[in-house]
Amino acid sequence: MTDTTTDYAGPPPAGRSGSAATTVDAAVRPGAHPLDGLIPDPSDMTPLCSEEQFAVELDSMVAEDAPRLFAVVQEYGERVDGRTAAWGMAFEDHADIVSSECGLWLRLTAAEDALRGFNLGSHIHARLVWFNSDAPGPGHDVDTCSARSGHGPTR
Repeated sequence: MTDTTTDYAGPPPAGRSGSAATTVDAAVRPGAHPLDGLIPDPSDMTPLCSEEQFAVELDSMVAEDAPRLFAVVQEYGERVDGRTAAWGMAFEDHADIVSSECGLWLRLTAAEDALRGFNLGSHIHARLVWFNSDAPGPGHDVDTCSARSGHGPTR
């Protein structure tokens, strides 16, 4: 096996100085992962902080980067019935939508762009509903349309 090198073009880890292009050993040693030849070995680097502090940093990073969750709901008539037709995640620059039943997956510029694909004829209209973790769930005590009408949404 010949020893070759390649340039790693990724940035240095946060809080580290150094060149963005670091020469690393691209030869795969027996028992090593095939990608180890492309990613610098961090074993000689000092951790940035304690495990507890790092967990807090990761929690903060995830909270900042988290997409907004939404549903595409199909309304039958004027509040006669409704169903969740798709779920989506809205990121800063796009939205990913997955249908609830048929495995349709869409990547669109904005969450609102999904609505036209879920309108069906003149009787079923799509709505975008942003997920609200504080909304009452099944079995709540709030007076609802379903309780008054005797029927709930179709599935």
